[in-house]
Amino acid sequence: MKSKIIIVFINLLIIHSISIAQKTRYLPFGLGASYQSVQDLGMSPLIYRGAAFNLTFGYIEEKENYIDRNQFLLHVGGMINKHQESFSTTLLRGDYSYLHVRKVTSFYNDNMNYFLGGQLAFAANSRINGRLTNIGFGYDFLQSIGVSNWARYKFQLFERDFTLDANINIPVLTFIMRPNYTSIGDFTNPEANEAKALLDRGKLVSLGKFVRISNLFHLSYYLKNGNAFMLSYNWDFYSYNQVNRVKAAYHAVYFTTLFNL
Repeated sequence: MKSKIIIVFINLLIIHSISIAQKTRYLPFGLGASYQSVQDLGMSPLIYRGAAFNLTFGYIEEKENYIDRNQFLLHVGGMINKHQESFSTTLLRGDYSYLHVRKVTSFYNDNMNYFLGGQLAFAANSRINGRLTNIGFGYDFLQSIGVSNWARYKFQLFERDFTLDANINIPVLTFIMRPNYTSIGDFTNPEANEAKALLDRGKLVSLGKFVRISNLFHLSYYLKNGNAFMLSYNWDFYSYNQVNRVKAAYHAVYFTTLFNL
């Protein structure tokens, strides 16, 4: 009886070891640049545009049948409108997303794979313009849950391994926090609880009242030591069409090194 228990225990350890070995884990770190545009009617009817510096990092875990990704993306830049020649508005934005997708089907001898799953996304997009006094700080704080689609094509070029990935994310439910038209805060009451006022202004909205589409394309080149290089293009757009309307979009390109764990 003891020998059977030992054999079962050893088999479980072997299965667990194989499962771990099949997983690939990476720590990504990348730099890039983006072109941003925002129309925040709470600040101005004009469209502000400008360039930003990007920093991205996170954690990636992959197996044959799923992809698990955590990503942080930071933007720092300046923006102008069509009547200005120098930057008057500072852009500060931070994005975090977690997605988990599982393989649904395969094509072309398993070289083309389609994954489907979900995504949690958080974004804090802010614009600072001191010339606009009490409405000089515009912001959009977003927390979304939605559907994530992922397609992956594996191929070889010059006897090197590459993957081409395409990902599109669409939120279904979003909790959005925006300032009111008069100001970012209640300047008439110095003792006002700004954190509570911020939450009170938040609204839970569904697809239609809030629309966001995020597209990502990755070209990855895998090294023999297990690390990889990844060139990425990201297009992100959202529109909130309720009382305090806002539209924002960016195009970003960044180069990332994937450190194998």
